[in-house]
Amino acid sequence: MENMEQSPLFLEELEIEYQFKHQAEEQLKKHLQEKTREGKAIETPIGRGLIEYLYDTLAANIEAFLKYQEEPKGGVKAAYYPLVMWLLNIYKDNRQDLVTLLSLATITETVNAAHTTLSLSSTCQNIQQDVLEEAQLQAFLQGNKEKELNTLVGLSRRRSNFYRRYFIQNVMKQTNWKERQWPLKETMLFGAKLLEICMQGTDLFATHYRVNFRGKGVECIEPTDAFHKIWNANTHYLLSRAYQSCPMIMTPAPWKSDLTGGYYGELNAIHGFIRTERYHTQDRQNNFFFKQYKEQVKAADLSNVLNAVNSIQQTPWIINSKVLRVAEQLVNQGGDIAGLPQMEPFSKLPTLENPTPEELKRHKKAAKLLYEKEASRRGKALRVHINLRTAQRFEQYDKIYFPHNIDFRGRIYPIPSFSPQGDELNKGLLLFAEPEPLENDEDIQWFFIAGAEFAGIDKVSFSDCVSWVEDNKSNILDTAAQPLDMVDWWGNLDAPFEFLAWCFEYQKLQKYLEEHNGHAKGFITGIPIAFDGTCSGWNESFSPFKV
Repeated sequence: MENMEQSPLFLEELEIEYQFKHQAEEQLKKHLQEKTREGKAIETPIGRGLIEYLYDTLAANIEAFLKYQEEPKGGVKAAYYPLVMWLLNIYKDNRQDLVTLLSLATITETVNAAHTTLSLSSTCQNIQQDVLEEAQLQAFLQGNKEKELNTLVGLSRRRSNFYRRYFIQNVMKQTNWKERQWPLKETMLFGAKLLEICMQGTDLFATHYRVNFRGKGVECIEPTDAFHKIWNANTHYLLSRAYQSCPMIMTPAPWKSDLTGGYYGELNAIHGFIRTERYHTQDRQNNFFFKQYKEQVKAADLSNVLNAVNSIQQTPWIINSKVLRVAEQLVNQGGDIAGLPQMEPFSKLPTLENPTPEELKRHKKAAKLLYEKEASRRGKALRVHINLRTAQRFEQYDKIYFPHNIDFRGRIYPIPSFSPQGDELNKGLLLFAEPEPLENDEDIQWFFIAGAEFAGIDKVSFSDCVSWVEDNKSNILDTAAQPLDMVDWWGNLDAPFEFLAWCFEYQKLQKYLEEHNGHAKGFITGIPIAFDGTCSGWNESFSPFKV
């Protein structure tokens, strides 16, 4: 570490890690703020944590409320008594589901109301609506068992509450199902009772009066100091755990026997040698198998594993500027070629005027498919932009490195998502920074075989791969000279950007052969050539026996 601190790149490396760490924090902070403004604070990780914090107490209080309703003392029953009895009957075979429904609906709407200073009446309305919609669905499924599976599958495919609600209404309409109707007074009083139970069981919420746009005083829910304290503490913790990993501009710190290494600065504390994120934080202390695993790791001799990972992460790479320039131009032209997604959103469907029921049905189906297609396009386009931004950020360096660690099985992975194990574009943007020269002329065949396999010619013999390269020499050299003009050829091959990178190296090879009387010995290429294991499962099985 001391030697590394003397490197002129050390401070720059620390600055890069700081930028990537705090960039992720800002992105998360923006996401949390947007969710809060939209009244969806409960959908954030902090909101879900608050549900866990409030749930046990509220669930116990709701269970006590239900028992009281089942065995009321003498006197007038509450107006919502018939509604509670109806709910208990629907969930008679699984009472806990009813307790969970009432608890989650109440917590969700109360937390969202506190963030948006919603009126008490509106909050009660939202609570009772959430409960009744779910209960009506359960009643429908109990009375239509033959439709239960298709209905649940249909619901799972719809994320928005609006579309879920619309879907359920249509399913019920098709079966002529009549929902149980309840007087508004009863449902509102029921929502108010649930809200009262919630607020009496915690010190996180309070009420206050504010003047609405009509100049009338309205009682609203507001968060207390205790709520702000919990919310802000969890926000701070969540932001502190936010990160975006990145390549490094100096050799990663070697992993040592105490399992420290990798990054040097802000990202160091986030990434351990063994990936254990799969274990939920709250489960780690009580997870017997996780404890056993940690004890075995401490007792094990990991020196060979550490050496292997250190060797891999000490390999220097460089950004392939030629491929980067081509990718940038194709993206600027709109993408939708060479494996790139379309960069602009798909056009919306035209609005129907007075459609027939059949036309409307086809339109809805087409709209759903378009929605899914657009969501996929948006995700892929974002991935492309992240790849290009990362490549542009590190293009200036002669060497970059990728810190690695292992999962609980011992498999080795690069820590950054932009890496030699990334997607096809990602791989095409990387070259070895310190490749070894060819030791003899015969070794060039592996370069040819790799090129053919990038093109998708991988189900033939090695000699046929070499022949394919020779037969397509003209196209390959034209691709290297004018990649945009030739994109309709190379862009439709199996791994277009890896093949494009290979074409540039093939062009360089031709020049080298001319300068060295047709000999390839000494030629240097940074193209990574992958070799797959043959029957690797059997190899691992027999390795203890040294067969």
